[in-house]
Amino acid sequence: MLDNCRYPVDVHYVTRDVVQTLANDENARVVMTVQPGESGRPFEPDNLEIVREIRRKQPNCRIVIDGGINLQNLAKVIKSGADTVVMGMTIYELSTRRQRRLRVMSILETLRKLA
Repeated sequence: MLDNCRYPVDVHYVTRDVVQTLANDENARVVMTVQPGESGRPFEPDNLEIVREIRRKQPNCRIVIDGGINLQNLAKVIKSGADTVVMGMTIYELSTRRQRRLRVMSILETLRKLA
């Protein structure tokens, strides 16, 4: 059933030299924009250059960004070339459903403005 499905490659803290050696036949990449470990670590914007490099090298590749994404950096992340973002702590750090719903609505509004 999964014969036609390729699995994403997890990429974090790679240099441009490593990006040059990435296989061109992958259809998805996951780029970590935080040091792996505990939730809530700070976003590292320098990793967005890696996203841009992957996008230039593989324009049809699906790029997933995970780590430290919030309303303040969401637009930069999307503009760097991300197709999908993971925003766990941005939503789940809030204590009530109402707060979470309002945060999701803010995220959707930010995305609408970028479209």
